[in-house]
Amino acid sequence: NDNLNSNKNLGIPLHPVSNVEIAEITKIAENADRYLQIAFAEDLYLYCQANSINFPELREALNTKWNVNILEPRDGIGGHCLPKDTNMFLQSSQSSGSSKILTAAIEVDRVYRKYRQARSIASQQISKQSLNSELRRGGSKVHY
Repeated sequence: NDNLNSNKNLGIPLHPVSNVEIAEITKIAENADRYLQIAFAEDLYLYCQANSINFPELREALNTKWNVNILEPRDGIGGHCLPKDTNMFLQSSQSSGSSKILTAAIEVDRVYRKYRQARSIASQQISKQSLNSELRRGGSKVHY
């Protein structure tokens, strides 16, 4: 009981559960849920890119709803816990099949990362071409 009180002093709310398995699956399921949220944002972003839709504007409009919180996709799903715990959930599932939605989320993240990488390479090539054009026009002169 002293341990419960000391953790509350840190501002960390505790929710007692009946056994360690519930505690562990809680952490794994929370991280898998976050993985799904990020993957959905990535998928929606890719949809917008393919259909010439302004993703930031769409995201802003969607997030005006009280029960919607579309995240901002960034560099893909990374870190240590989200991929590890999502894969752990898939591998430890004793049901007849693995989670189709988590499997799809992993695929969405793979496609999103590939898209970002291709876009980054294209952007670097365009920047290099622009720099070369500027240098050919005499843009390498430094003005003081």
